[in-house]
Amino acid sequence: MNPLAELHDIVPAESAHWWPLPWGYWVIAIALLLVFISLVYVRRQYIKRHRVSKAALSQIPAHQTSLSALNTLAKRAALQVWPADQVAHLQGSDWHRFLIQTMPKHKQAAFAAEIQPFSARMYQPGTPENIEQYATCIRQWLLFGLPKTAKRRPNV
Repeated sequence: MNPLAELHDIVPAESAHWWPLPWGYWVIAIALLLVFISLVYVRRQYIKRHRVSKAALSQIPAHQTSLSALNTLAKRAALQVWPADQVAHLQGSDWHRFLIQTMPKHKQAAFAAEIQPFSARMYQPGTPENIEQYATCIRQWLLFGLPKTAKRRPNV
């Protein structure tokens, strides 16, 4: 008698199911979900913080007709961030002092030197070069001086 004849055929094991997932896959899936949610949140906050300055920056070419038009654009942007009782009454050198004080500390001196010549001739007709220089000053203020959040409202 042949001992191999008494052996049974090899029974293949049942294939492994993909569900339920092992705990390692759950950890990876939750981590990826948290990263995605965090990225969406950070992106929304970035858009929300930069909305005012981005809108004002896009309007600069349309307001480059006079110094007072650029001034009005900057004041409208400031009124969206600071309370009206702090900003609305400012004019002339007080307004320029406000613009200088709201710039970051390391940029205040250079910005003051650039904007100071315009204090006296704000409501006079400007040359295209003067208007372009003032537009550059306003552009710098919108980028660096305008707070990105409503929390940073200094009492100036």
